[in-house]
Amino acid sequence: ENEFTPEQVNDVVKNAITKTLGTHQYSKDRVDAWTTSVIDDTLKDLSKMNKPFKYVVTCIIMQKTGLALNWDTKTDGMCSVQVGMDTMDCIATVCACMI
Repeated sequence: ENEFTPEQVNDVVKNAITKTLGTHQYSKDRVDAWTTSVIDDTLKDLSKMNKPFKYVVTCIIMQKTGLALNWDTKTDGMCSVQVGMDTMDCIATVCACMI
């Protein structure tokens, strides 16, 4: 119950990305709002899981241009999720350190 479960976090992050980006095309003017939304929605949904973790979430949205891109292993975890759309990629990372 109190273990970090990357599969659960992966689902939460993918849902936040899909909800935010949907079928939008890349727009540099919207990236700041999109990243904020992905992070906020992810943190909101992670907190609903009621696990004893402090979460750090980052999100990078970049336009597709044809170019490539002290830890306790028993209790802490990390999950990085990449979702590719037609005109952009979104990468979100969650790190969880037990409190």
